[in-house]
Amino acid sequence: MTEPAGGPPRQRRHLPGEPRGGPAGGGTLTAVEEPRRQLADALEDAAYVGVGLAVLGFQRAQVRRRALASAIGREVERLSGWLAAPPDPGEAAGGAGTDGDDNGDLADLDEVADRPLPD
Repeated sequence: MTEPAGGPPRQRRHLPGEPRGGPAGGGTLTAVEEPRRQLADALEDAAYVGVGLAVLGFQRAQVRRRALASAIGREVERLSGWLAAPPDPGEAAGGAGTDGDDNGDLADLDEVADRPLPD
């Protein structure tokens, strides 16, 4: 059997319920190889747990972002209706912005700012 161009063939990963050293009767590891293999397996497991937690955290953040975006959208709709509504005739200060001084936009802004917020 020839080796692939990328190096030696990859070893078969262990199956669930199978000893980490390999299939039964597949040889034993030396006293130095066994702790190294155990450490490598523990690090691999920790990496999978870390990735899983990161995915869960990202999904949770997405859910919160969508909920916040929805709440902000509802508030924008509610306040845009409030801003577009004409002011009460009793609140108008007698023709603000109509005195020809080009400050009509500021007077309109003051009117809007003085309105009570909707409930």
